[in-house]
Amino acid sequence: MHALVGVTHLDERLEGLVRPLAASEGLAPSQEALVQEIAAAWARAAGEGLLPAVQLCGPRLETRRAIAAQVCALLGLDSYRMPAAVLPPQPGELARLRRVWDRQAILGERALLLECDDLDRQEAARESALALWLEGGFSPTILSSRERRAPPGRALLSYDVPKPSTGEQRGLWQATLGGEAARLDGHLERLVAQFELEASAMRSAWALSLIHISEPTRQDTRSRMPS
Repeated sequence: MHALVGVTHLDERLEGLVRPLAASEGLAPSQEALVQEIAAAWARAAGEGLLPAVQLCGPRLETRRAIAAQVCALLGLDSYRMPAAVLPPQPGELARLRRVWDRQAILGERALLLECDDLDRQEAARESALALWLEGGFSPTILSSRERRAPPGRALLSYDVPKPSTGEQRGLWQATLGGEAARLDGHLERLVAQFELEASAMRSAWALSLIHISEPTRQDTRSRMPS
């Protein structure tokens, strides 16, 4: 009913389980290439029956989220994320939740990022729930995990997220620092050599540095104020 009158909102049964996936920028060129590759694979498969699920593997959660968000944006899909650990192990409840999500995905052109980092491989009921979700669902789905998983059922396209190369890290630092990069006087090369950081970690580190840089200025200002 809401979709027919142009009102877009998630079913209340998904509240607390599914959250919008924030848009992100600053991927390395090799990671941008992976975005293009995945989007092209999904576009080719769109008219060939059941859309295969995609699996993103790598050590950094934020990078996997950024790649998933950009893939969905390229294909005109609204992206959401959900921890796989919240999938109900009871088959009946799982089937009801999946029907609710599939309906929302169809009506609103939405894709789901299932995050498996906190899913214990030793919990057979949870692993079975993940397999059943993939087997019975047909909406665009991306699995996110540190290591590759092999749930049975639905076809799965697996991709390892590449780490930024030394040159890519240098470019990301320069983009993050902007005009300040030229003032580092060789320290940028030491940053690149000493740390292996993704773009999101670089932005966080630079924001924290700006706070520390400005703190002495604020303290100095306060010391000059009349008592």
